[in-house]
Amino acid sequence: MIASVAFSYATEGKERRFVRRAFAQYMDETLVDYLLQNPDLIKPGGQRRRVSVFFADIAGFTTIAERLPAEATAKILHTALNTFSEVIIRNHGVIDKYIGDCIMAFWGAPIASENDELNACRAAVECQEALVEINRG
Repeated sequence: MIASVAFSYATEGKERRFVRRAFAQYMDETLVDYLLQNPDLIKPGGQRRRVSVFFADIAGFTTIAERLPAEATAKILHTALNTFSEVIIRNHGVIDKYIGDCIMAFWGAPIASENDELNACRAAVECQEALVEINRG
């Protein structure tokens, strides 16, 4: 009996750590904690919610990629998407997906707040400001 409880505790702890590491790459720690406390929110089919959506891609990326060596193209992509990801997470957004040179995120799920629209707009402005710095570099 004690071994069974210890095994269950260790396994559950290992699964929770895995989920935490996986989700922490795409959302704020507060959201990760909320999902771990409410696992029923993670289910196939999702839920209907009002959300604010953020979508950004690198203008002229195909042309840039054709002109530059692969290493330089990868560096540009890595820098831009990492920077945007940090801004989105810092502003309590959830990264939905990366599609080539694009990033898509949303606010309002799994936790809705009064500031979702404001946080989404703040993230968009901060990404534009960060892009100016990236382009200087």
